[in-house]
Amino acid sequence: MDHRREGRPVDMMWVLYPSRFTRRVGQEISRKGGPPARAEGPPATIYLRSFAPWDWFGPEPDTRHPCPENCFKGDNRSFTTDLNVTSRITGYVTVRLPWMTKVFAWAYSDPTYDIFGNTATEHPKITVTSGGGSLHIATVGSNPLVRLAPDIDTKVDIRTQVNSGIACYSGHLYGDAFPDAEVFVLNSLNQPTMLITFATQGTPNLGPVLLLPGDNNDDMGSFSSVCAPE
Repeated sequence: MDHRREGRPVDMMWVLYPSRFTRRVGQEISRKGGPPARAEGPPATIYLRSFAPWDWFGPEPDTRHPCPENCFKGDNRSFTTDLNVTSRITGYVTVRLPWMTKVFAWAYSDPTYDIFGNTATEHPKITVTSGGGSLHIATVGSNPLVRLAPDIDTKVDIRTQVNSGIACYSGHLYGDAFPDAEVFVLNSLNQPTMLITFATQGTPNLGPVLLLPGDNNDDMGSFSSVCAPE
């Protein structure tokens, strides 16, 4: 990333620790009679992942030799905060506590493989709304090997309260309810805390057909006061 502005190098201390300068500016404004800026604390990164827990799953209708079931390689895993596992869609957002101010957001997919040896990688999208202690994340992406495949839509709303160095998270997970999903947070020391997990009721082969069409908002569970160090 080229941290330059109008041909001048930007002070990297401002890039890495903007809250220090925010507080300094706030103090100067306060001395002039204006309102002080809200101080921001350490970063946290929220992960929203959708994954296929099966070894193989799903039909593949648009090939010369259609495959009726178990056509695509799954992620073949259970719930985890491990960053080295695969997922159909991973979205993550780094925020500054306690206001949940967005610093950075990204989404990606691990490669998709079918039983015929074809492979492709989806480029999912992520939408983020943050601030005031609340965060909304939505990810959307589809199977890149199936033409006009329905999207996997997964969303989470999170609120946070911070007290004495402890951040407590509450929220709601919703979307297409397929496949499985997990939400966890990495604190400023990269220590993970799982916030919520969702196990789909859809079967590996009928689930994509019955549950994915449309931008759904089906309930996938809620969590309350899950706490972790900042």
